[in-house]
This record gives sequence, C-alpha cells and structure tokens, in this order.
Amino acid sequence: MAKLDRLVNLNISLNTTAIATESFSDMMIVGLHAATTARMAAITSAGELLDMGLSASDPMYQAALAAFSQTPTLAKVYIGRRAAKKITLSGEQIAAKITLPSGEVLDIDGTAAQGAAALPASLKASASGDTLTIAEAADIAVKPIKGAMALSATESYTDALNEIIKAGGSWYGLVVADRTESVVLEVAAWAEANVKLFGTATDDVKVLNGAVRTDIASKLMDKQYFRTFPIFDREAATEFNEAALMAKCFTFYPGGETWANKRLAGIPADRLAEGEYIAAAGKNCTTFEMFKSFALTQGGKTAAGEWIDVIRFRDWLHNEMQADVAFALINGDGKIPYTDEGITILANAMQKSLQLGVRRGGIAPEELDENDKVIPSYIIKKPKAAQISPNNKASRVLNDLGGSARLAGAIHVVNIKFSLGYE
Repeated sequence: MAKLDRLVNLNISLNTTAIATESFSDMMIVGLHAATTARMAAITSAGELLDMGLSASDPMYQAALAAFSQTPTLAKVYIGRRAAKKITLSGEQIAAKITLPSGEVLDIDGTAAQGAAALPASLKASASGDTLTIAEAADIAVKPIKGAMALSATESYTDALNEIIKAGGSWYGLVVADRTESVVLEVAAWAEANVKLFGTATDDVKVLNGAVRTDIASKLMDKQYFRTFPIFDREAATEFNEAALMAKCFTFYPGGETWANKRLAGIPADRLAEGEYIAAAGKNCTTFEMFKSFALTQGGKTAAGEWIDVIRFRDWLHNEMQADVAFALINGDGKIPYTDEGITILANAMQKSLQLGVRRGGIAPEELDENDKVIPSYIIKKPKAAQISPNNKASRVLNDLGGSARLAGAIHVVNIKFSLGYE
C-alpha cells in the first residue's frame, strides 16, 4: 500500500512542556510525632490524626483542628514529621502497631520485656520494668493501642524542615507545634531563606507592653522577618489561632484577601485594653479581639511591618511570572530570536501573570485620575533590540526587561466626617 507521505509529509511538534509551580494555598503543620514513616503526609480532616494514633491533646491535632474548623476551609493540610530519636511505651500491658522503614508492620502485645524481644535488633529496644524504650526510632511509625507513649528528639527543626522539603516543597504556609522562643526564631530564619510563610502565636503578656523589647514579637521585628507573622493569644498554650487564620486566608487566591478583620471559628477571642492593642500593633503582632458581640483579627502584618497579603501576593507573582517566561523560552518555535519580535514574546509572557494578578485582586485595575486620564494597572518596559550592544547579544542574555504594577491594597479602617445642620 502506498504511503500518504508521498502526498502530505506532516510533522507535529509538541510545545507543551509544563513548568512546576508552587501552591500558595497549601499549608504545612510540623511537629514531633511518629504517626507515619513519611516526612510529610496530607490529611483532609483533623480526625485522621486521631486515627493515626495522636491524642486529642497533641499540639499537632489542635493545630489541624483549628485549621479545619474555619469556613470556608481548606481541602487538605499537610503534616510534617520531626523525627523522634527515642520512643518509650509504658504500662503493665503494652500494645502497639509498629511500622518499619521497609513498610513491614509489627504487632506487639504484652509486657515491656515481651515487646522488646519482638522488635528487630536495629531498633535497639530495651525494657526496664513497665517501660519499653526504642532507642533508634527516627524512621519508624508507632500507633499505641495500650499504654502511654512518649517521644524525644535531638533533630533540629532546621534539619527536619530540610528533610520535609526534600519530600515535597510545593506548599507555602508553615505552622510548627512548638512555641519555644528558640524554635520560633530558628523556624523564622528558615522560612525567610526558603520562601515560606511562617505563623506563630505567643501568650507572653510582655507583647502588650510597648516599653518592653524582650518578647518574641519584638525580637522577630528586630530581625526584620518579612515571612513570619506573630499573633498574641492568651490561650496560645493550647490554641492555634495562627493555623486558623492561615487556613482561613488560604481559601482566597493570593491577592484576593486581607489578614485583618477576619472571623475565626473555634478560637477564643481576647479582650484587650486599647493600650494593649496599640502596644501589640506597634510590634507588628496580630491580635484576635472582641468587638461587642463579634470577634475580628486586627493587624495582619509580618514581623517586618509589611502586610501579610502583600508578601503572599509578591511571592505568587514571582513564581507565576517566572514560570510563564520559562514556558515561553522552553516551548518557543525553535528559539526566541534576539530581535524586537523575540523580546515582545517574552514581554507578552510577563503580561499573562500580571493580567491574572488583576483578575485575582492583587493588582489594581485601570482607573481614571481627576482629569479622566487612564492610570494603567501595570507597565511593562522592554528594550529595543537595536539599542542592545552586540556584546550583550553575543552573551544571549536579555537585560532591562521589567516594569511596575499598582497594588490593589485593602481598606481596614474607615474615617468618616459628617455634619448635621439646618442649612
């Protein structure tokens, strides 16, 4: 049979290579646990953590509960594991399901001595009275059935987060189930270096004293962390209002939200004196306060003083524009020429993310000034190919492509002047 290639010689190329992007609506809760051998796992409800063996008093469960209690709520939340160095199981009778790194599941049921004898030597299990100790517990999961379980760790949060991000780094929001000052400062430094948004809470009343500069909010502000936001909460020992606020705001597209004036479900609000609020606000510390019959968040800034929503939108726009321009370079027809036409292709790729930013509410739409002159949403500046030196062209690197955009911002406070009269 004759081939149709004689008549029509057809080649179809695929210009469809996708660029992986980060999700700016995914949050991670990190803590010390042995519920899974994985460094990170997705859950769709807080109850899943109970099914995995965590107790209702566990800080990770409390954080997840706060997140999933909001309306609207996130479809999923990630949990990250700080590895336990040692795990102890205590009781006259001990029962547990132990998952080894290989995936093999061992069931132990009996005395501590019987449990230790049933475990592989690599775990360095030993028994002392009613206590079973597993000395090499970093990569195992334990679901207790009978007896009490306790975990201890030597792994730093920096090391834990570095391992978690290796397992999957597309998430953006970060909460840790530990408010120890040294931990908060450590995680804040990590978040700043790894382009993550970190929320924490404190019950330290020194935050409410403007003359004191030794509290965690002041220390974070002094460090000028743009990707960490502190919240004051008198019940921070057991409540996770930072997880609640993050989950609430992550249901909006980046640029479509503000972190102030938000109602939080399942979180007790504070009743602060005006001077206490002013002191906390002066330290860029968000609060959750009662206003007569309702409660709202106040503040909504990062420790460095920038609005949280602006940082989130900036990070999203950087990620989106970078991906769009890379897509144009990778999927160009043969090449992007170093000509006016090629420069325009890349400028148009930049425009896609800017237009999306307008639709999402982060960038202001076109508006009119007092003279009815159009104020553009954004401006893209591109050089003419003829203005670029031959040496720069030879390097095949395009400089001087840029522009600017107007943030839409948000209204938090309204000041009204009004008068009444007979004329």
